[in-house]
Amino acid sequence: MTVAELIRSKREEADLTQSELAEISGVPVGTLFNWEAGRCGVSDASSNGATRVALALRIPPARMFAN
Repeated sequence: MTVAELIRSKREEADLTQSELAEISGVPVGTLFNWEAGRCGVSDASSNGATRVALALRIPPARMFAN
């Protein structure tokens, strides 16, 4: 499972919209959209936001940086 698939799957499992997850995590909705669409990956520049998304979705943060 890619990081994009993981984020989307866990977000849907939590019954959250991208906007709701953005509000909870403090990550811009556009960033979440791009991550879920696989348009860009999680990088060092976005690691703080990725960690906040992971925690909001109860994903081990290290999974956000896998492949």
